[in-house]
Amino acid sequence: MNRKRILTVGAALAFPLLVAGIYLAVGTPAALSPQKAAVKDAANPHAISSDQLNAMVVRLAERMRTTPEDTDGWIMLARSYGALGRYAESAAAYEQAVQRLPNDSRLLADYADIAAMAQGRRLQGKPEALIARAVAADPRNVKALSLSGTVAFEKGNYAGAIEQWRKILALVPAGSDAERSVRASIADAARRGNIATIGIEGRVELERSLAAQVKPDDTVFIFARAPGERMPLAMLRRRAAELPLAFRLDDNAAMSSTAKLSEAKEVVIVARVSRSGQAQPQPGDLEGSSARTRPGASGVLVKINAGNKAQK
Repeated sequence: MNRKRILTVGAALAFPLLVAGIYLAVGTPAALSPQKAAVKDAANPHAISSDQLNAMVVRLAERMRTTPEDTDGWIMLARSYGALGRYAESAAAYEQAVQRLPNDSRLLADYADIAAMAQGRRLQGKPEALIARAVAADPRNVKALSLSGTVAFEKGNYAGAIEQWRKILALVPAGSDAERSVRASIADAARRGNIATIGIEGRVELERSLAAQVKPDDTVFIFARAPGERMPLAMLRRRAAELPLAFRLDDNAAMSSTAKLSEAKEVVIVARVSRSGQAQPQPGDLEGSSARTRPGASGVLVKINAGNKAQK
């Protein structure tokens, strides 16, 4: 995944909100007097110069010295320093914010990104630890998953990178630039790792009427088996908190070295929510299955609806 491009776009979208937030935090600084505002570029009358932003950030930093328990202030200061490329100071401000919100996944992911920038764009060490915390706090955090996959990719763990990036596919709009970018990164990792690409890709959804019966830590088993057979050819294990989720089953998830998904003529994909965490069906489990499909298929839908009926 082009991590730099995604984060740059995100920063561009957030910049106006950042400036507005500083206004609210410290008031309009002298640098934004009507006389100075009048000389703005006609093509962008609402533009703000780096000097003006610096002036606001100085005032915000001064205010934080007297109100150190203002978590929102630390977050604003961290983002402001980041926008100015002052990464070490941004990381220090994020540290203050994280001390006050230790389980905020978005905050942890943003801190990890800045911490990496502060050490020459390297994710190893402190950034990696922050990313792990961000994913644990919210397994659906797209930025955290993106960074987690990048950590694995940089280590040469291409299967691990693919595993994290595939989770993003269920969280971004189908057909979007983000989805195309993720799929391109997955393909790149598969090539580099010489990972088998013949498999089945799809999405698992939970019927809305059943949501109250499922707990975040329930286990979701996703497996492929030949029609009429009980033994799965390949299986994945995920958490219910990740639903709806994207999946890919291939020979890397095989249950046996002698029975390969890639060699099957036809299979059915089954998804089961297990409260016990056991792969064998138990009373109270929720389940759904796909229509018959073949290795190499994509866009397969499995809806967990408490039955075991193939989706039409």
